[in-house]
Amino acid sequence: GYHVERQQTNVSPQLLLPTGWEEYLALLTIKDRHELRRKLRRLEQTQSVNYLTVTERENLPRAMDSFFKLFKLSSADKANFMTDKKREFFNTMAGTLAEKGNLKLSFLEIEGVPVSAVICFDYNNDVYLYNSAYDPAYFSLSVSLLLEVFCIRDAIAKGKKRFDFLSGNERYKYDLGGKDVPIYQCLISRS
Repeated sequence: GYHVERQQTNVSPQLLLPTGWEEYLALLTIKDRHELRRKLRRLEQTQSVNYLTVTERENLPRAMDSFFKLFKLSSADKANFMTDKKREFFNTMAGTLAEKGNLKLSFLEIEGVPVSAVICFDYNNDVYLYNSAYDPAYFSLSVSLLLEVFCIRDAIAKGKKRFDFLSGNERYKYDLGGKDVPIYQCLISRS
């Protein structure tokens, strides 16, 4: 006796993870695979590249400060978005998820300097990409995209089954192998 209206509101590109890195590369189009390898080679030519992930609550304060710094550098829109209240939310969320073992705050460093950061949620067999940030001074090295690639590679190595890019149809999600899963709004009302 209820009336149901369903409307697609967005998409959430997702990647079903294979069991190995080469299998992942084989999933990409020839063009995307070539571009990814080219970007990885260019990054490897820089001095002292490091990928690291913070998961423990006691290491979060300094790591979150680095994330916020990169977030504000990323763009004017992100700088305006990150109010004190939202910063407090991010810190609380990160701490709570770290306590439960569900937080992955990853960084790409060049010569010991954080140049990109990404917050992912690790839950069961899935990794969810929540938010990212980077220093535009390193744009030519594709540090934001490549950090996400390192997160995908890490998820594959840990036997995860799915990498969810979450809501939005940004081009890079498809370049990294994402396939659309529709997001619906459902309104249920009495007749």
